[in-house]
Amino acid sequence: MGDIFENNERSLLPTTHTSAEHIFELFINLIEDPQQPFTNVNGYAELLHITPKYFSSICKKLSGKTANEIIIEQIIKQAKILLHDNSLSIKQVADRLNFANQSHFGTYFHRYTGMSPQHFRQDCMIGKPIT
Repeated sequence: MGDIFENNERSLLPTTHTSAEHIFELFINLIEDPQQPFTNVNGYAELLHITPKYFSSICKKLSGKTANEIIIEQIIKQAKILLHDNSLSIKQVADRLNFANQSHFGTYFHRYTGMSPQHFRQDCMIGKPIT
């Protein structure tokens, strides 16, 4: 019985995070905000008041991915969600994701998905699963 109480008591204590874990947690909260304007490591590193190199090393250590890989995954995830909404033009999607223009967005999206935003949208319309 004492062991159960001790384990429950320990679970009520606040968990301590290392500085790196705290920074990573802040980053994850920032990147999941669809209003976040940053699309690169430098923007987030500056916001977190650390160097881009240190920032990327934290991400790699804690997630197995570089900061850039995490950012790309999140941008593509948001792009797919927005492209699924046919009421938005591809230009509007590009604007919401803070791309300089529709062409830059299309090139970026194609590089990481293997298809154009228009082709992705067409696949959504015929019911192909979003991956």
